[in-house]
Amino acid sequence: YYIGGVVGKSEYYSGRIGNVNVDVVINQSSTYSVESVGGIAGNSEERIINSSATGKINVSGSEVGGLIGNGENGKISNSNSSVNIYGTSEVGGLVGKNRYSEITESYSTGNVTGDEEIGGLVGIVDRDRGLIKNSYSTSKVTGNRSVGGLVGYNDGKIRRSYFVGNVTGDTYAGGLVGWSVGNVKGSFWNTQTSGLIESDGGTGLNTSEMKSYWNFADSYYFAPDEINYFGLKNNSERQIILENETNIL
Repeated sequence: YYIGGVVGKSEYYSGRIGNVNVDVVINQSSTYSVESVGGIAGNSEERIINSSATGKINVSGSEVGGLIGNGENGKISNSNSSVNIYGTSEVGGLVGKNRYSEITESYSTGNVTGDEEIGGLVGIVDRDRGLIKNSYSTSKVTGNRSVGGLVGYNDGKIRRSYFVGNVTGDTYAGGLVGWSVGNVKGSFWNTQTSGLIESDGGTGLNTSEMKSYWNFADSYYFAPDEINYFGLKNNSERQIILENETNIL
């Protein structure tokens, strides 16, 4: 089953979802495990732009996300989620499982809770074509195994993204990424708010360092902007200043 606040499954030939804002409450009534649950769509293969979700999702199952449960071969941009989420595995504040999809200039807030592969933004980035870029999370993340502030388990690419919330986990817990066999460049987490000094990828900085200018590996610079350090305050205020993208793409 695919369960979504707007649509269960959105296939690639459907076009795109744009300018959709929903407030959802999804509670599981059966004792059976469910799969692919999202605030907008349970499963999406198309582009989602300028969209958001708020509310609550409480299910026993996998691929659970505030915006999308399972993103396949699609794109998510300029979108956000503020959903309190409880799932079992592959649970993320924005997307539960990101499979071959791109997530850019998007963010998540709210509480994200589960067992394994739990992330503030994405639970699992699956396969090497999955990409997260210019995005962040301020979520409170709680899980047992493969728990990360931004991503629980990463087998893709993470670029120019950050985390500034709190993380609690038992095994493979990281401030930015819990467990990674993928590639992470130009990305950061706040060691003070997260409570963690370790991550399987990324650079840990304290609050003062994250609010000051950055010149990481002489490759780029980000303008500081209070807590939203990359200037990603909302969909219309993106102030990322790049001096040279070549070294981090």
